[in-house]
Amino acid sequence: MENHSKSVLIITNPRAGKLKTKKYLSLISNVFIGRGYDVTTRRTRWHRDAASIAHSQASKYDLVVCCGGDGTLNEVVSGLMTLPSPPPLGYIPMGTTNDFASSLGISRDFIRTARKIIDGTPRKIDIGEMNGRYFTYISSFGAFTESSYSTPQNAKNILGHMAYVLDGVAHLTNIKPYKMTIETAERTCCGEYLFGAISNSTSIAGLIKLDSSLVDLADGKFEIMLIKLPKTPVQMQKLINSLILKQFDSEFIEFFHSSHIKISTETPVSWTLDGEYGDKTTFVEIINHPQALTIII
Repeated sequence: MENHSKSVLIITNPRAGKLKTKKYLSLISNVFIGRGYDVTTRRTRWHRDAASIAHSQASKYDLVVCCGGDGTLNEVVSGLMTLPSPPPLGYIPMGTTNDFASSLGISRDFIRTARKIIDGTPRKIDIGEMNGRYFTYISSFGAFTESSYSTPQNAKNILGHMAYVLDGVAHLTNIKPYKMTIETAERTCCGEYLFGAISNSTSIAGLIKLDSSLVDLADGKFEIMLIKLPKTPVQMQKLINSLILKQFDSEFIEFFHSSHIKISTETPVSWTLDGEYGDKTTFVEIINHPQALTIII
């Protein structure tokens, strides 16, 4: 009987990070070819193209590999989630922040990561959905969330992660809190919040780190962090201290887990999904799809 070689579809964003993917794509492809894979590569050409490629082509392959940043990964995942039986996913991070890769301990050494995808362990992960749009690791609003999509791509490429931090600090003086009602099966919260994250990650907005003991990427629940508005400089310092010390159930921080969240606001709020612009709305419903995809790490 003739052996059937495995096939891999590599979806790459040539503009991700410091424009690494264009230079290194052939080296990554050679890793898979050397291990007996039939390799097909597709470069994204425009916004949401990765989602279209994954939706229309991924089912023909044994494995799909995303080369790019968190935004490209979001698109690939969104395309895979439309398939009845999506193939396993590999991720080679080449963006500027790579929060999700940090949560999974995925190396930024692209050759090493490509080899690990071939030899690695399949792992189920939860996928989030907000108002009909999928996200891999975070849906957020408020302080710092605008940094990811307002910072120009050339600044991201040159400054890397520092571009987010600098832009986030610049926005601090313009922060306006949102009056919100957050409803879950576990609790209902009402108040003025300057930042909120519904995440499945140990790294939030590239700035806040959660202990790995608090995060299970396949438990069917999100980690929910809501930060209230400090009224005075003393209260602001208390908030900063709580974040530094990772005291996430404090006077100004609410932290809990849930699988289904409804959030209502008096005025429209801008949301980001996996660091990219999501929507501006007065109501969101966020659902956890437990163990919806398999990622190889």
